[in-house]
Amino acid sequence: LCTPIVIAFGLLVITTGCERKSDRLVPFGWKATGMPSDSLLVRLDRGLQSYIDPDSLESLVEQYDRMSKEEDPTGVYAHRRTYWKGTSLFMHGDFERGDSLRRLAMQMCDSSRFPHDYRLYRMAIEQPTDFTDNLSRYNRYVSDLKSFLDEGDLVSAFARCVMLSQQMSEAGMHNKALEYVLMADSLLERADLSLLRFNNKVNVASSRFYAGDTIGAVKALDEMKADSIYCGNETVNAIIDFIKYEMTGDTAALASAWRITSSNPALTRMNILVGASMVNSGMGIGTADEKKRMLELIGSADEYAYLPEEDLEIKKAV
Repeated sequence: LCTPIVIAFGLLVITTGCERKSDRLVPFGWKATGMPSDSLLVRLDRGLQSYIDPDSLESLVEQYDRMSKEEDPTGVYAHRRTYWKGTSLFMHGDFERGDSLRRLAMQMCDSSRFPHDYRLYRMAIEQPTDFTDNLSRYNRYVSDLKSFLDEGDLVSAFARCVMLSQQMSEAGMHNKALEYVLMADSLLERADLSLLRFNNKVNVASSRFYAGDTIGAVKALDEMKADSIYCGNETVNAIIDFIKYEMTGDTAALASAWRITSSNPALTRMNILVGASMVNSGMGIGTADEKKRMLELIGSADEYAYLPEEDLEIKKAV
């Protein structure tokens, strides 16, 4: 059966203004400075959450850096500028330097004066796959969620809901996991982040499945497939088809995933996973040429060594 899939993508849509909740820049929670750079800060965050391309994000970061420095000669908000420089590097694939700058931003930040910013930086550098000390992790997530909601940071609250959902799923508390992921969906609706909400439907489908609601899970996936705005991407369609097969055993969905991944060289890694499932389902993997191609991929690509069982099953089948 499928394993829970957690999507916590980065986010942004560029707008000219920013809604306020008291002194906060909603839906991102930054404490407003009352200066023109506030608007750029919102544009940065909306751009990130809407998958703005790295070069465009970098340009916005540079604009924010210049404007904020002019407004802030004493460097009170230098930690924000450092955080966004690190985020820009991260989006360009320079993970080591990006992480270093984000860590530096946290060190520069006065947690008593800017508790939201400090919490956000800490969340940005944490390792979500570190499952040690689960109780401490749970308590931190719950505390962060409450604080982010109080500060009007719907996006960071969404991220915490996703991690809490994952933790509940790990503990076998699947109904509670579903509650958190549906809360995440509601937060994204309120934040008007439609692309991130679309991607979160995979989490909704997975949580519904593990909570015993297979019909609701398939409905969530079908809604994704029917979305004419966001579902034109072949990768997205292949992922949805493959998840649907894992949930329901729908061989038509598996065959569709095979067709898509076989025709797109960028999806070679996924093509091998799909091929292994076709073998295990008894469907085989198509024509003699397709079988030959699969063996060549397995035999020549060291990066597929993490799939020994699937490799063996495919080799047996041919």
